[in-house]
Amino acid sequence: MYIVDTNVVYYLGDPDRAPAARIARLEGRAADGHLQLAYTPITAIELVTRIHEDPSAFTQVNRGVKSFMQLKPKHLCNPDQRVQEIIRDFAQPHRTTAMWHRIMTEIERATEPSDVSSVKLKAVSLRKRYEKHHTESMMRYLEAWDPDCHNKLARGKSIRLTKDKQYKLEAFIGSDWWQRRFIEQTAASAGEQLPSDPVRLATIGKKLAYYRNGWELLMVAMAKQGLVPSAKHKNDRNDLYLLLYLTPYDGNILVTSEKRRILGRFAKKFPDKCIDFDAFLDKEAV
Repeated sequence: MYIVDTNVVYYLGDPDRAPAARIARLEGRAADGHLQLAYTPITAIELVTRIHEDPSAFTQVNRGVKSFMQLKPKHLCNPDQRVQEIIRDFAQPHRTTAMWHRIMTEIERATEPSDVSSVKLKAVSLRKRYEKHHTESMMRYLEAWDPDCHNKLARGKSIRLTKDKQYKLEAFIGSDWWQRRFIEQTAASAGEQLPSDPVRLATIGKKLAYYRNGWELLMVAMAKQGLVPSAKHKNDRNDLYLLLYLTPYDGNILVTSEKRRILGRFAKKFPDKCIDFDAFLDKEAV
């Protein structure tokens, strides 16, 4: 199953990036069951808030969603519910997944920006909640490693580190303590209690490994390149949640057009779990 990043939906509506002939091939493969795409609530939230923040983007968003929905995508649960599934070790139906499908259908059928107003405020509120949660998580993770880094980030400053501290950071994220702390905080953020069984804990850790690796790539980028997650780069905050849907036990692959931000770094490290949009078309729309 291919899980799409939001930018993929935009590009599916761009005839220069995704020509009609290729879209038709994707539709044919989806119709006969040889292609399964999926999206998370993060994508629905980002599409609605894009229209809310920039009504002039409506045409591009609407066109992309129309092309995307023709591919019969599966709608996935939200990030908190995904964490609950991982920890409880079973999938369960979530009433909210139908809501996200309804939102995508509303965007698909809209003729102008105001047609999606009924879901706008909820989506904007949810986006702010996820971004706030991301920032708070980053603060906790950095404080666990170095309180000075936490304080700098709280003031919106770069935390570019000396070589010595960079080495210490890399050692820190490779430690058993960090990996256990990451699992604990991820569970707590979704309101879950971790089991005491060490075998189940080890399995949970493996299922969260790609998500943890995304955080580690972000932390290293902040330490070495001075990257600061900010309002200007909201995608860094939301992209990490997409990695919750990738585990070593599934065939899920993330499709993105990101090259320089966090997902671009992730794709280079894990090419079997993350594929570039153009490479996806070359593989599936032939």
